[in-house]
Amino acid sequence: MKLKINNETIYYEKTTKFKSIAFGVDFICPFSLEKRMDFAILTSLITETNEVFKTPKELDDYYYDNYNLGISVGVHFEGENQIISFGSSFVNPNFLPEKIDLVTKAFELLNITLTKPFFTEEQVEIKKNALKNQLLNLKSNKGKYSYFQFVKYFLDGTITADRINQTIEDIDKVTITSLYACAKEYLTYPRTFYIAGDINEEMVEEGIKKLQLPKANESIKLGSFVEKFPQKENQETIKIEDSASKTSFLYMGYESDIDIYSSDIKALTILCYLIGGGTLSESFKRIRTQMSLCYYVDCIKLPKNDAIYLELETSRENYEEVVKTIKDIIDDAKNGLINEEYLEILKNEIIANIDRDNDYLDRIRDDIKCEIIGLPVYSLEERKEIIKNITKDDLTRVAKKLRLDTIYFLRGE
Repeated sequence: MKLKINNETIYYEKTTKFKSIAFGVDFICPFSLEKRMDFAILTSLITETNEVFKTPKELDDYYYDNYNLGISVGVHFEGENQIISFGSSFVNPNFLPEKIDLVTKAFELLNITLTKPFFTEEQVEIKKNALKNQLLNLKSNKGKYSYFQFVKYFLDGTITADRINQTIEDIDKVTITSLYACAKEYLTYPRTFYIAGDINEEMVEEGIKKLQLPKANESIKLGSFVEKFPQKENQETIKIEDSASKTSFLYMGYESDIDIYSSDIKALTILCYLIGGGTLSESFKRIRTQMSLCYYVDCIKLPKNDAIYLELETSRENYEEVVKTIKDIIDDAKNGLINEEYLEILKNEIIANIDRDNDYLDRIRDDIKCEIIGLPVYSLEERKEIIKNITKDDLTRVAKKLRLDTIYFLRGE
């Protein structure tokens, strides 16, 4: 259910199913290319220290003294927006051997984290240097480097491509002053709270009223939560780069122009598994088991997008044959040559995972996130029924919408 307390929106689910309580807040911010490194460094610092606990050890000691109570932070991207999520999951005080008000402590700790940030020049420089070292060493990590290069070509013109295109100069622009400014700025963005567990409304209301946040600026214009694949000319982009590595890395990206709010997006996800996910997939069977042309293969659907890609570790001399085989596998799917036995196995596996995930607090969190960004929220039975009803014809129809857009090959020795 949705509560309104002190003009804050709280997604609240009272349940006795879990022995822990989960709560947190999501700040929804339009993505800023200029500030992306500020936010990256800020979110790696802000839960390490604050004005009350000015060293990591002080904060760690507080966590341990309160049954590992703590606050975590993460940033994820939804289309043209970034969501900064602060959260905590802690044991329900009813199950503790001593009487301790962890709910109040959790809200107090969240308030301190959000409103009393503290970090030193030394902390900032350590984080900046760590990011610089990652960039400088990127090319030595051939797997990561090849993925970044592929994304640069495949998603050229999108926020995803801009986001990973970091430079040393971008990191150098970050200062302790710019970090404190960002820490104040995101507090004014639209936000939603969530709380789930065996906790009554009165405790939720009391906790929310302890927060001392500035009023959110509801007039801030957010971008779309869906990142559409960029419109390109109807031709393949092929990029080949040489490397000193003994292993070659191949990526093949397909766009589909499928509406992510339609049921076809679920069919596309299942099609990914059939093409390249797991030992029963067509790519694994043909390219690895039967032809011994690769060490690893997977097929992945981009989140909040209508595109998929295959990634393979192979060798220099196998490039042309692997590409041809992948194209043949996609063409077979378009022609209705779907392994129906594997389809049923896969559907049953997904349904079993849906049942399993329903027993975790993360499922509640995912439902709330879907509601925030405008995706439909389904009940347990509805989610299972959607998977059950996907047919071979659905996969064939979806496969026909796939178009090869980008091939990137990091060619080893």
